Amino acid sequence: MRYPLQRTGLDPVPELAAIRDTEPVTRLARFLGRSIWLVSGHRELLAVLADTTSYSNDIRPLVASDQAGTDQYIGGLGFTDPPDHTRLR
Repeated sequence: MRYPLQRTGLDPVPELAAIRDTEPVTRLARFLGRSIWLVSGHRELLAVLADTTSYSNDIRPLVASDQAGTDQYIGGLGFTDPPDHTRLR
């Protein structure tokens, strides 16, 4: 499934809009033994963003942490949770 990142201008492609209406939470793939989910429904997205205990973007425990020679290597804004995410923003 390639269309979660595709856009027509600023709008999502029609396939993504259809999934948002029928399946607001969709499993896209598995990566490093973990499920990757697409959350496209507004109500569902608000619930995920508000629950930092159950949901995370931090993949550092799944990959080598010494790539930059330190345990504090972040690896990118999109792969972190607060407080590191907040500091990097």
